[in-house]
Amino acid sequence: MHALAVRLSFVAVLVFLVATSASAVVSSGTASILIDADRNTNTGCTINVPSGASVFGIETLVKMLFDTVGNNMVVTGVTKQQCVAGVLGAPIDILMRDSHTFVHGQNDARDR
Repeated sequence: MHALAVRLSFVAVLVFLVATSASAVVSSGTASILIDADRNTNTGCTINVPSGASVFGIETLVKMLFDTVGNNMVVTGVTKQQCVAGVLGAPIDILMRDSHTFVHGQNDARDR
């Protein structure tokens, strides 16, 4: 699959997950996807999640930042971090536009 299509697929999955699960009372937040690309827990990085658990073998961390204004959710950034030699690299922006707005309850995604 073309790299651009993969990036857009990740953005679409992140947007869908947050848009369908976030409450209108949330003012801002993040959603993360941990990717074990080779399905091997002995390679990649170890990521500590908010529950206190550790997830082993993560090659890529994709993170979406969002803010909520009224009934609208605005995606303010999407980044990815690659694991190299057991260490996550610096975040790289993968969102290609300034922001995206989502109206709760209407399943209406529109560019801002």
